[in-house]
Amino acid sequence: MRSENIQYYKDRLKYLFYKNTTGINKKSKTSMQSLLLQLEVKKLFPKKISAIEMFGMHGLWHTMDYINYVSNLDIFEINKSYHELSKSVLKKYPVQFYNLDSIKYIKETNNKYNFIVADIPYGGDFYDDNGLPVFFEYLIKISEYNSVIIFNCHSSKLKGYNSLTRLIKDKVRLREILDLFFVPRNNQMSYIALVIK
Repeated sequence: MRSENIQYYKDRLKYLFYKNTTGINKKSKTSMQSLLLQLEVKKLFPKKISAIEMFGMHGLWHTMDYINYVSNLDIFEINKSYHELSKSVLKKYPVQFYNLDSIKYIKETNNKYNFIVADIPYGGDFYDDNGLPVFFEYLIKISEYNSVIIFNCHSSKLKGYNSLTRLIKDKVRLREILDLFFVPRNNQMSYIALVIK
């Protein structure tokens, strides 16, 4: 059995457990559900959500936490096996599936989104020295007028919260920041949620 299939079945079991025990309005929440709850109570969700997920894997992780909010989702996964698995997992939802390099896509596309999710892998050369995605400027480029951008950072970077916040504000430049907050996922990874217009 392929390693992707083994990972899928492990994650399927985890998903079934989390589906029955966590939720945005339940006492127990995943990190993404906690992030979504903050957006909801602050009234920061876009009216009609056109989403992109850059590193979709098989679609069982946090995609399932937000999929019911979206009107349309473009999901990218470069691994062919995970790409095919995501088609099965998300077949009942308004999703377009792309077996492409999402970083290259956001650099070149003129398409715009108002809900952007970059669940960036922990390792590799995806982050600059400050902990931001090396493709941060393209996340801003593909964002519509009112947009939510969610991306990972290493949790160790949160100790420099003030400088990280200043850096993000400097990089956003001409766009207005409506909100910027951090949601730790675990000791290794955290979400950064950036809401801009």
